[in-house]
Amino acid sequence: MATPKAGRPTPKPPAAIARSIPARAKAPGVTPRNPPPAPKPNPIKVRAIALGYYDHCRRRIGDVFLIANERAFSSRWMERVDPRTPEKITTSKEALKQKHDEILAGHVTGAEDVLGE
Repeated sequence: MATPKAGRPTPKPPAAIARSIPARAKAPGVTPRNPPPAPKPNPIKVRAIALGYYDHCRRRIGDVFLIANERAFSSRWMERVDPRTPEKITTSKEALKQKHDEILAGHVTGAEDVLGE
């Protein structure tokens, strides 16, 4: 092999080149520079039809919120809604006030026993 000129790298023999390529890059269609695209998140908007827990939060009846994907959906306590439906989360304070108002108005079954009527 001839001596390289100044500033040029020394050419490698073909066997040395083949050993320096990672095994993954040798597979057809897969190269380190072109990884497969990550799946896009596909959130689904749902309404709670019963009490449930999702994303470390209690979801009460009527709450509208987003779930991450189809695997997170539970037909036991959720129903799908239109994506344009505004999100609604009931806080614990709001839930207590609503139940209190229902009891005072007599709309809860068994309220007669509580009020002594």
